[in-house]
Amino acid sequence: MSIIIGLLLLCSLVVSVHCTCEERLQHCEAKYGTYKAHAIANHTTVSRPGIYTPEQQAMLTDLRMHVKDSNELQKLLDYAKSNYDIPTMKAFFELNGYLIFKPKIPEKVMKDVTDFTAALGKNAPEAFEPKATRGHSCPAKRSTCIHDRYDQPGVVGIANDWSIRAVIAALYERTPYSYQSLNYPYSSQAFTHSDYVHFGSYPADGMTAAWVALEDIHADAGPLFYYPRSHKMPYINMQDFMLKTVQDGDYPKYQDRIQLIAENLGFKRETFLPKKGEALIWHGNLLHGGPPPNNKSLTRHSIVVHFHFYENEYNWQAVGSRLDQNKVLYINEVGVHQVWGRLPALKDGSYLNKAKPGTCFDFKNSPCTQSAFELGIKMNTEGKERCPSGHGYKNSPSDIC
Repeated sequence: MSIIIGLLLLCSLVVSVHCTCEERLQHCEAKYGTYKAHAIANHTTVSRPGIYTPEQQAMLTDLRMHVKDSNELQKLLDYAKSNYDIPTMKAFFELNGYLIFKPKIPEKVMKDVTDFTAALGKNAPEAFEPKATRGHSCPAKRSTCIHDRYDQPGVVGIANDWSIRAVIAALYERTPYSYQSLNYPYSSQAFTHSDYVHFGSYPADGMTAAWVALEDIHADAGPLFYYPRSHKMPYINMQDFMLKTVQDGDYPKYQDRIQLIAENLGFKRETFLPKKGEALIWHGNLLHGGPPPNNKSLTRHSIVVHFHFYENEYNWQAVGSRLDQNKVLYINEVGVHQVWGRLPALKDGSYLNKAKPGTCFDFKNSPCTQSAFELGIKMNTEGKERCPSGHGYKNSPSDIC
């Protein structure tokens, strides 16, 4: 009881963009839900220390300034416009949430990444012995050996490919960098999901992915599928479904519910059957997956690289966060850049993990205070304030409030 009284007093004393002095906590709860109301009320009174030490923040700031000063974004945009029909591609991407195109990947890079992916599928010893560690858990944890193989020239070549990054930059008008790579010798067997729940960001559309076929993909090999235009759905995380985390076993429930919503809204699944070298870029909120193969003997050699943007305020993993408990699993951008060689080790020679636990109060635009609609959908953009009754506008000649 004392906690509730305290929160009521807090909400009455604190001015928030959502819960004003005139609104009591119970009104906020009715409007935003319990955990978001509490987070909103608390967010205005708690300092934001951030997830980085001064040394780490300085490293990150210097890197961002270097990217900006080198005019990397403009160089990427110029390349994209010189080699592709960007207006047409961008219009298609914004409407459908994906884009199929042929990147200009060097032949040597394609051979290296294809050979490595084939070796993974054959359980060849050389595929499980990383040449560069930087904290990589392969081969100690064999299941991670398809992740972030920055020791493989072919994987790095795809992750840094100028044509892929240029098209992404043109689609978003921001500067992309590789966050994660995955090499799949066979189907991923991933059920329907949006990458936002894994690699969220602020702003919410600050993540995208490029999937490249390393061979001609057969229809019975468990090919990539996606739901065109589903990226226009709200950005839904585990808590929005009243679920816990992937560690709690709730992720399959999220997959089932998000697919059911998409199908009930009328989105139709499409399958990607590319030729070798073709790529598909998808929006971070596009629903997609890779089904179990009809023929388990068929390979599906492919690589997917997930990208964030230097301009993001922060990145986080909704699938591993408990917003209702003030626990946010952030993506450690410093650790990401160290893994991919864009930042050096710390002064003591160590490398940071790619994820770091934090709280709702580590960044200004907290994930705990953002509703699914606020993140992805602009509400009431008419510039006029509607009457509380929902009929007419305030201060208009035909005011019927």
